[in-house]
Amino acid sequence: MVDQDIVPLYENLLIDKEPEVKSEAVAKLHDLSKYASPGRLIEKLIPNLNNITVNDNSQHVRGSLALSVCDVAKNLGKEHALTYIVPVVVQLLKDQATEVRIILMQHLRTLTEVIGHYDFDRHIIPQLSQLANDKIWRVKLALVNFMPELAKFLEAGLFKERLEPVIMGLLSDSVF
Repeated sequence: MVDQDIVPLYENLLIDKEPEVKSEAVAKLHDLSKYASPGRLIEKLIPNLNNITVNDNSQHVRGSLALSVCDVAKNLGKEHALTYIVPVVVQLLKDQATEVRIILMQHLRTLTEVIGHYDFDRHIIPQLSQLANDKIWRVKLALVNFMPELAKFLEAGLFKERLEPVIMGLLSDSVF
């Protein structure tokens, strides 16, 4: 029933012209992903997420996506998350809106648990390292706040090799 009746309706909500409608639909997408089959989500809804990250002018819609996309990954599983969700996350980490980047960093823990430390290192840590050079201090603060979660998740050697230089750079940042 969900795949046949609800997913097509949801697809229409994700392409609605009103940003408020689209924002609310995107924010609740993780709830739908619990009940719909991964195949149907990938076929009907995930392409709209890619479109939102690239073409949607509303910061609120992209912020709602940043809020829910990692939970969607949890419901899709590792392989689908790597193929379909990680590219969305990478794009959102490059978003011009400060709030979008901050919201996403506050929810990355779920993605780390889904894709594992090796793939997180390969796909996400390079983006986080770039955010250490962001001009906005709040983005840097969100990154600093996420570091303890990463330290718990990543192997000690990997954390020391890849993120210790980032942390040291942030500690010597004149903004802080």
